[in-house]
Amino acid sequence: MTKANYHTHTYLCGHAEGLPIDYVQKAIELGLEHIGISDHGYLKDKWVDRMNLEEYHNIYLPNIQEAKEKYGDKIEIFTGLELEYLDGYDSLYQKYYRENDYLILGQHIVEVDGIEYDLYKPMNDSLIIAYKEAVIKGMESGYFKILAHPDLYMLRYREWNDLTEKIAIEIIESAIKNDVYLEINGNGTRRAATFTKDLELTWLYPRVEFWRIVSRYQEAKVIVGDDAHYFAHLHDLAVTNAILFAKKMGITIYDKIL
Repeated sequence: MTKANYHTHTYLCGHAEGLPIDYVQKAIELGLEHIGISDHGYLKDKWVDRMNLEEYHNIYLPNIQEAKEKYGDKIEIFTGLELEYLDGYDSLYQKYYRENDYLILGQHIVEVDGIEYDLYKPMNDSLIIAYKEAVIKGMESGYFKILAHPDLYMLRYREWNDLTEKIAIEIIESAIKNDVYLEINGNGTRRAATFTKDLELTWLYPRVEFWRIVSRYQEAKVIVGDDAHYFAHLHDLAVTNAILFAKKMGITIYDKIL
């Protein structure tokens, strides 16, 4: 087991439980040495499942500071946010970059011709290309330390082909170029396993085909993220499975990134 987790959510996003300090306490119980709190950050008023700026300033940041003051001698605690990358929000990204130890790029939505598309709904060629372009622009911005679930574009596209392989290569090479960590995501391994067209066992994400390509790049930096939305998610069986998956693929996992 690794001794760190940098992907942790709270009740403020509307689809998780607990405050930052609750996860810190749980992490100490589990013997973790480093924990990062990285709830979904505000970008647009109309988006649900995000904390607003008032909650961010008045609850989120103060509670992480309280945890640092109370438990900083027992565990290293970092402040972060998970955000999509969209054009036109540089001032917010700059603000969040200044106010946090790190930012996670978690692209759940893409924009094409001013229309938003949800990656949890059916995808087509143009949408997965839009996903690739968005995450590469995000990594090139310099704001983000981690790319969460980089293979999420396969969740509702499913068929691995020449295009999905090309997208994988471009994402991986951009992560290397921009010194961004690629995340094997625990929420993916909490989902039911499936099979590739060659009947190889995998998940919808992490996809074995994607990470097999990652394994060819020795310079790629990889972490396992618990993507904890509940206390029970911290270093659970799904995370163990993600770690074993990485080892099977011959991928070295980084523990501390900050």
